[in-house]
Amino acid sequence: MSCPLTEGATGDTSGLTIAHNKVANEIQSSEVGDRCPYPRPFPREFSGCPSYQAVTFTASDSSDRPLGTWLTCRHLVTGKNRQEPGGYYPQCSLGTTSDRLNWLALVSPARLEVVRTIQEEFDNFSEPHRAELRRAKTEVLESPRSVRAANELNRVVSGYLGAVEIFIEERQERLEEVGLAVGPLLRLIEESSWAWARGRDLGPTAPSEGRLRAFGPAARAFLAPATESPWRREASGDNVFDQGVLQISRTNDPPGLRLDGAIDASNAEALGDALEAAALGHGDVHLDLGGVVFCDLGGIRAILRAAESFSRSRQLVLHGVPEQFERTMQIAGWIGTDGIVVADRQSIDAVLSQDSA
Repeated sequence: MSCPLTEGATGDTSGLTIAHNKVANEIQSSEVGDRCPYPRPFPREFSGCPSYQAVTFTASDSSDRPLGTWLTCRHLVTGKNRQEPGGYYPQCSLGTTSDRLNWLALVSPARLEVVRTIQEEFDNFSEPHRAELRRAKTEVLESPRSVRAANELNRVVSGYLGAVEIFIEERQERLEEVGLAVGPLLRLIEESSWAWARGRDLGPTAPSEGRLRAFGPAARAFLAPATESPWRREASGDNVFDQGVLQISRTNDPPGLRLDGAIDASNAEALGDALEAAALGHGDVHLDLGGVVFCDLGGIRAILRAAESFSRSRQLVLHGVPEQFERTMQIAGWIGTDGIVVADRQSIDAVLSQDSA
């Protein structure tokens, strides 16, 4: 069955630094567009993609005989493209490499790791329940007129949902921290489970789109492939740099730059050049860091050097400063450096959306 937190998962990626390392590997092997660049099925130890969210699925033949259990990714779907062999390709529902980074920045690597951990806990907890569910439904499929088989399936599903409720409630605080309210989540799992039980095969049942809308779009992608992607940023003439790992774009209100992705040795010089060009104007320069998932010391130094080049009447104003970024600056004694002002931890987009509300 395929409802949120019904299929098992594994994951060992945690923290901004590790997430960035996966980005570098992905950029080297990826293709243009939203194609998933990784071999499938995914090995159990796979950690090559920073947004990877493992889920298990049991493949069956046309007679519903199980062929084995494999790992896939929550975000992997089948894309259509006439130019592809067979007309289909493995598509990431989050979007391109840059889109995946934007989604990761929006939910944060820490929250994604919480979801991965809970999913793995659920996998271990639910394994015997899932075996019982498959057994009971197989009996119904083999004897569709049997009242005894139907009652047995109802009993097994009810018992499973009771156990799930206890599991979810024990993790209520962690789930709600990542944007998954317990009430709507339990209703979604219950509806998906009964829909699977009433289905005509052992195949997966997609979660109800109406139930999914109880969650925000970013958190919704924890539970099912994304159908709405507000984190996607269309390429435009405002882009001044885009290598996949890092995207730098101009902002007009307030004037400055927005960064999305990871800042490292491969792009720190480009960041410095972009800041140097922005400094040629008049007034303060605003730097939106709300989309940054990683920044090494070289990136921070590039920002500091840019601030040092400003005249005394101008400042580099930082918005959406990631906690790790600010903590590194505090440890290094760079908070309070002349020419730099930390305005807030919200991105410019978030501030503007609040102002217009």
